[in-house]
Amino acid sequence: MAEDTGLLSSNVSAGDDGLASQYNNLRADTKKMRQEEMTAGATIAGATLPVPVYQNTTDNEVYACDADQAATIEFFGFAISDGTDGNAIIVQHTGIVGGFTGLDEGEKYYVQDTAGTIGKTPGTTKILVGRSISSTELLILNEEKPIFKNGTTTKDAADASGTQNIAHGLGKIPKKIRIKAIAITTAAQCQQQHAETVYNGTVQSSISIAGNMVSSNAQAVTTFRLNQAAIANYQDGVVTFDDTNIIIDWTKTNSPTGTYTLLWEAEA
Repeated sequence: MAEDTGLLSSNVSAGDDGLASQYNNLRADTKKMRQEEMTAGATIAGATLPVPVYQNTTDNEVYACDADQAATIEFFGFAISDGTDGNAIIVQHTGIVGGFTGLDEGEKYYVQDTAGTIGKTPGTTKILVGRSISSTELLILNEEKPIFKNGTTTKDAADASGTQNIAHGLGKIPKKIRIKAIAITTAAQCQQQHAETVYNGTVQSSISIAGNMVSSNAQAVTTFRLNQAAIANYQDGVVTFDDTNIIIDWTKTNSPTGTYTLLWEAEA
């Protein structure tokens, strides 16, 4: 891509060292935007080729992103220096990153299933990192509009304990899911509970309760209960998810009856 030929550059003469210097500094600052020194959690060779990284929320250190590993998909920026475990590394979060080779100008780039690499085709999880502006430079773009999928399914409370898979259709690991259960027979009363988690199971928000839920029977945020009027009869569902399914592991206690509608929404 050609150099900027706008008003600023056209008014900078070769003989005006002061203004030319200011202009070059402005271009350099625009390219760098936000860079900061962080701590590497592993060996990362970002000086040779920028490496897409995420920040681990447990140790606050940075590691290479990997599109097929659930814990590593939260793209945070590019490591642009070399670093080793426990030592400093420079990460650029915004702006234009140089140092690549062979980029196709104007194309979007995504994290690949090989850790620390990017390509034009999304990996297992679609993680946009930027758009190329030359064969060696990438403009960081780390956000896309969220995608939502939703639907309904049913659950018979009399079923034995077991696993229920609900295909969410996102083709990637959801960032968040929501589930509500509603009783659809007069014989059953449902303790409705809104379960919400981020992709790795960490609690995202507090419980929203309705129906005949009582505080003495409140469950963990990732668990909800299908309950009859007789409290001793119920099904507990523990919610997890992957890149294909919302997974509910049911545990039956005594002899619950009734059919429930499960309303679900998945967000990526």
